[in-house]
This record gives sequence, structure tokens and C-alpha cells, in this order.
Amino acid sequence: YTEVPSIEGRFVDLYINGDYVGNYYLCEKIEVAGNRLDISDLGRETEKVNRKNKYEESELYVSEDGCIKATAGLDNPADITGGYLVEHISAEKYDRITNAFRTNWGHCYAIDSPSPATVEQAEYICGLFNELEEAIDQEDLVNPETGKHVSEYLDLDSWAAKYVMEVVFQDQDAVSGGSMYMYKDRDSVDPLLYSGPMWDYDRALGSYGVRSYQLDDPKQEPACGLYADRLAYIPEVRESICRIFEEDMVPYIENWARADIYEIDQQMEASAGMDLARWGKLGGYYIDRDASVEYLACFLEEKKDYLEGVWLGEADYCTVTFLDSSGQICETHEVKRGEALGYAPTVCADYAVFAGWYVQGENIPFVPELPVLEDTTYEPRWVAMETILLNGINALGVEVSQIDPAVLEDMAEIIRQRQEENAASIEEP
Repeated sequence: YTEVPSIEGRFVDLYINGDYVGNYYLCEKIEVAGNRLDISDLGRETEKVNRKNKYEESELYVSEDGCIKATAGLDNPADITGGYLVEHISAEKYDRITNAFRTNWGHCYAIDSPSPATVEQAEYICGLFNELEEAIDQEDLVNPETGKHVSEYLDLDSWAAKYVMEVVFQDQDAVSGGSMYMYKDRDSVDPLLYSGPMWDYDRALGSYGVRSYQLDDPKQEPACGLYADRLAYIPEVRESICRIFEEDMVPYIENWARADIYEIDQQMEASAGMDLARWGKLGGYYIDRDASVEYLACFLEEKKDYLEGVWLGEADYCTVTFLDSSGQICETHEVKRGEALGYAPTVCADYAVFAGWYVQGENIPFVPELPVLEDTTYEPRWVAMETILLNGINALGVEVSQIDPAVLEDMAEIIRQRQEENAASIEEP
């Protein structure tokens, strides 16, 4: 299979003007270069056909629909099919930058190379992603206009390899879609889009949980990566996922992972002590150093055991999917048919009370203790704070036991703040 490129880095002790400021991870920058991501450098080729004053006279360009953000007034080299390095970003970040595109599905990408991109270059790479998404959306995975299969747009092996990494290491950014890169060389070298390089694994291995994401449980297969909810279940991609996991990831976890974790721990022991002295008491998931090191090793081993059953075993599994408030997948669990999940994700919102999980589109509640007999998708139900204030909890038809007292306390504080703000506005002349 195609290996996903990755960066190199090392832990360093940082001093500024003689003052120790902590232990940091110093790593290579993801960029197009011979010793980094070695693909055709379209940015450099563009510079060759534009005099310096061309860049000075160029203007920022935004298409009428806002889907293309590039630089107008630059000439293009003969071949603009590559190379490109793009990063999946949030809509908020998209609004702030000037070298980017947004696909028909609403996915936002920063164009990291070439930068700046010409209008034609941004239109080209955006068009390619739109064609890919249209193919992904079809039952037969063939774009109806171009006749191309998904595999003629995207290198599925590199996508599968990246997916294995994201699921095994349970990367929070992969669940939310951040810090995800893709790249493409020029057509004459390789016409496919590739997943990678690897980046940003600071919140992984069960060390993170926020609102819709509870990623400290190794017994799940979260929807990790771009287009994962569709691509991960294509039979040929699933076969690649299982093969890569069995041939590469399982031997690594069984033979080297624990030793590697311990080696890094020993290398950082003195620095960790200095870091603790500089910044004080640890917080969050990271409470006790020795326990946390052991936790990482155990997490990987438990994840391996779980995925061996799901991906490689012969047991019959059902998929239990939980959606967030926007309808996106926040957690996916594979449960042996007839067994209970025994777990319910926790979610919260500032201005509503979580009222339980229900089968998507139906009024059937999720009961963690009941056996799972078929693939099921659940969506959250919410009760608005204003409704509670007007009607009271008992009038809502919601089980009080399903309401987190901490959520009610938070909402009560919000109500008090609103009352104080209203009172202050009334007192003002």
C-alpha cells in the first residue's frame, strides 16, 4: 500500500533569554520541498512565469459564491494540475484567510501550496474535490458527469492507511476534521489525490474528551478523517484497512509500542520534572506521570484487541452510531450482536438540557443495557432552557433521571447572569 508521509520531530527544553519556559515538541513544517513533501512545486513554477512586479500589482480575488479565494492578475505555468498541498479547515478559519476554497459539500480547505494560488489554480483544485465528492455520493461511486470512479480521484490505499492511524490512535482532530491534509502531484506524475501528511496528534490515545466527543474509551471506531462515514465502508477500502491493520499495526503494538513509550518516557524524565517545576500542578487527563505512561500503553493494547475482533474476527458485529446536534457522526461503536453497549455518550449545550438518545427519526429511546440486534443510529433530543422556565421540568415529559444536575446548575447560573444583566439595563438612565 501507499505509505502516508509524516514529519520528524523531537522534544526540546526551551529557554527564552535564559529563562526556562518548558518542554516542547519541535517538528518539521509541512510544506512542499525536496526534503519534506516531495511533489512538483507549482508555487515555484508560478514564480518563474511572473515578474516580481506582477505579485505587487496582483489583487485578492473572491468568487461571487465565496467558494474561491485566490490571487488575480498572475500568469500560470503551462501545467497547473499539480502539485497542491491543502489543509481541511473550519468555516471560521476560512473566513479569515485569502488562499482557500470551499467545496459543494461545504468542506473548507486552505491552499498551503501554491501560495498565493492563482484564480485558475484554485478553481482547478476546487473542481477536482467537487468531482470527488460527487463520486463519493453515488451508490456505485462513479461521478455521473465524468464517468470516473472514486479510485480515479483518490488514492484509496493512502486513505485507508491514514484511517487506520486515526482510528487506532483515536485522534480528536480527525473526528472534528481539523489538521487533515491532502496533496496532489501534477497529472503527468500521478493524477490522484493522497491523504496526508500526518499531523497534530497532541490530543490522541484517549487523552481527550469534549462535549460530543468522548474519546477515552478504546472500544469504539470513531468516524476519523475526511469522508470517513462513506469511504470506510466501501468493501475494497475496508479490505485495505483490515490488511494494513493486520500486517503493520498489530505487529507494532504487540512488539514495539510499549517499549517505545517507555523509552520516550525515560528520555523526557528530567525535562518532565523541570516542566512540572515551571508550570506547577498537572491537570486534566494528565494527573500522575507514571500512571499516564502506563495508560498510553494499555490504551493501544486494548484498542488492538478491540479492532482485531471488529476488523479481523469472524464474530457478527452491529454498528451503533451517535450523531451530534448538527447531524454529524460523533461516535461509532461496533458491538457483538446480542450484547449490550452498556454505555451512553454524554453531550451538553449552554442553552438546552440533554433529554436522551433516540433512534433517528423515531421515538424509541436508547437503553445502554439492552442487547444490540441490528445497526442503529441515534440522535440527541434537547429541551430548550426557555421551555423549562415556562413549563417546569415535570411538564416536559422528560425523565428527570436523564437530566444531568450539573447541567441544570450551569443553566441556573446563566439565568442568574441574564437576570443581573436585565436589572442593570433597567437601572441605566
